[in-house]
Amino acid sequence: WDTTVVENETDRLLVAFAPDLSPRSLTFRVRADRFPADLRLTIGDGSGWRWAAPVVAGSSTEWATVTVPLVQFRPLEADSPLSPRMVRLLEIEDLSGLLLADRGANTVWFDDLEIR
Repeated sequence: WDTTVVENETDRLLVAFAPDLSPRSLTFRVRADRFPADLRLTIGDGSGWRWAAPVVAGSSTEWATVTVPLVQFRPLEADSPLSPRMVRLLEIEDLSGLLLADRGANTVWFDDLEIR
């Protein structure tokens, strides 16, 4: 994922899920090229409700394996419980422009994405 980190801006990727998928956790490996990347994972139900997991740091030197169980996602809009049957979208948002001092072009690499 080629991204340009700009102060006070974010960038994002969206992954859509089939309606019959009911994930209980997400696992992937991540690494950034030039400098670390702070990533927020958000799940959406397709009708506007969203839940976010704690921020994930992508190292610029080594691959990191990230596993996020669905129970770690907290509601962003209201205190609504998240059911695996509700998951329709995964948003991966690069928060580096908000949280880090590094600026400029960066590539964030993902590998071995597992949805269970």
